[in-house]
Amino acid sequence: MGATQSKSSEPVIFYNQSSPLQFSQGFEQNVSENNKQSAATSTESNEKIEQLVRERVEEELKRARSQQEQLNKRTYGDLAKQNIDNDHNSIAMAEDIDGMIQKLQRSTPSEIPKAIAESQEALIVCYKNNQDRPLDCWEQVENFKSAVAEEQKKFIATHQR
Repeated sequence: MGATQSKSSEPVIFYNQSSPLQFSQGFEQNVSENNKQSAATSTESNEKIEQLVRERVEEELKRARSQQEQLNKRTYGDLAKQNIDNDHNSIAMAEDIDGMIQKLQRSTPSEIPKAIAESQEALIVCYKNNQDRPLDCWEQVENFKSAVAEEQKKFIATHQR
């Protein structure tokens, strides 16, 4: 008995590859159990890894959502402030326009000023008298221009703030 045990602990080397290999049933069971255990272990580790990945993805999604909410709040706040400023500006502009309209309505002359009317009439008479020589009316044209310029200055002076 002692001789057979010492021989089995030595490694067996096969030189002939054409001969079939045979293993004991105990060895086959041991290998099969190890495969099952490693498969179970790998399945467990895969499940743990998958769970860890899910948790991290969920955390990242929560963080991204909170950042998006903060950005949205900031953006909406800025837009609301701009809308308020625009409303104030539009109200001020509307008041300015109304003020200008009121100034123009109360200061529109109902008739042509006397100086302009007289110089206009003199110019028309000159053109009628000199139809074939209208350049002879240059003096009346200058008088008409200066009368209009004077009235423009008066009008602008009354409408300045």
